[in-house]
Parts: sequence; C-alpha cells; structure tokens
Amino acid sequence: MDSGTQGQEKQTNWQIAAYQWSAVNKPKFIFLTNVFYLLLIAIVLVTFYSINNDQEIYNFFAEKRAWFGRIALLVLLVVITPGILGRFNIQVRISRVITLYRRRLGILVFLLSFTHFHVIGLPKLVGIE
Repeated sequence: MDSGTQGQEKQTNWQIAAYQWSAVNKPKFIFLTNVFYLLLIAIVLVTFYSINNDQEIYNFFAEKRAWFGRIALLVLLVVITPGILGRFNIQVRISRVITLYRRRLGILVFLLSFTHFHVIGLPKLVGIE
C-alpha cells in the first residue's frame, strides 16, 4: 500500500468514527440543543421584561447582540454545507454527521437570529431608542 492510500483510509476511518460517535450520543446532543433553546427563549423573555423594569439587564444583552447574529450565521453555514456538497456530488462522510442533526441545528439558527432581532428591535417596538 502506498502512503496516499493509507492517508485516505485514516481520514475515512476518522469520519466513520465521528459519525458512529455522534449517532451513539444523539440523546446527549438533543438534550444540549433543548438547553440552548430554553436559554435563548429565556433571554428573549428576560429582555422583554427588563426593557421597562431593569435597564441594566437589557443593556448587558444589548452589548452582546451582534454575537447572536454571528453565531446564527456560522450555524447556518454548517447546516447548508451538506446540501451544497451534495449538489456538486462531493462525498464527504463528515457531512453525514451534520445531516443527522440538521433539523435541530436549523431550529437553533432560527432562535439565534430571532434573539438577535429581538434584542436589536425591542427598543424600537416599545418606543425607547
């Protein structure tokens, strides 16, 4: 066997192991995404409440508002990558891991972008700018 074939087998074995690990740990990933969902919903509720009552709490999240958008874009890129690769018939086994959790990651993208929009648009909605 030449070194090119060995390197390709090592890469394939790593990708297969990553897929198997992610499939085995699916309940943990689902629990983790549920925690993120609840955290983002709590942030939306707390900022909605704090805009009129406790401006300090709102200001804390307002300083971090760009990060919600950046993380949403990053996760969106991860979610759409397997589809783009599939259109060009590029077979990368690691994209199967992303496909396994694609729906949950898509929901996470929505909640992150909604939180980003909420923190930016909330003062305009209540008339405080």
